[in-house]
Amino acid sequence: MKNLQSIAIASVLVLNLMACKDAGETNKVEQDTSKELNEEELSKTAELEFNNETSEQLFNSYLKIKDALVASNLKEANSGAKELKEVLGEDLKTVAIIQEAKTLEEARAQMPKLSDEIEELVSSSITSGAIYKQYCPMALNNTGGYWLSSEEKILNPYFGDKMLKCGKIDSKIQ
Repeated sequence: MKNLQSIAIASVLVLNLMACKDAGETNKVEQDTSKELNEEELSKTAELEFNNETSEQLFNSYLKIKDALVASNLKEANSGAKELKEVLGEDLKTVAIIQEAKTLEEARAQMPKLSDEIEELVSSSITSGAIYKQYCPMALNNTGGYWLSSEEKILNPYFGDKMLKCGKIDSKIQ
């Protein structure tokens, strides 16, 4: 029975690794040679426009959090959450948790819910461009996790440079 359980667990791990490998092949991107990610490259929003300034600020603040997690920079994620809270003018539980997070794992655990909340707040205000809803099946102990991006390039906030390009585009929000 133990051997059967071990085989089942090993199979799930292999399938998840293959999913990320396949996603990486589907979303071919030049290999990033530097350890530090260029902040300007991470948060390109030139083609994405909203019909109101608040939605733009919300999304840009969200990107600051996402990009900080991609770069494994907890201090910047905390700062981005503080900025997002100020733009919102109210306190969302997910934002408060990220703002006070003591570990990257604690902040990263809030990304799926925060992504859903931001998607709901800004999706109806897009006037041009698109937001890419991206997904990693291995995030959060293999339960999977979504995040939003202003570009097609996969930069995974759940693993940082350990599995930077693991994920796929799930949908395009226009």
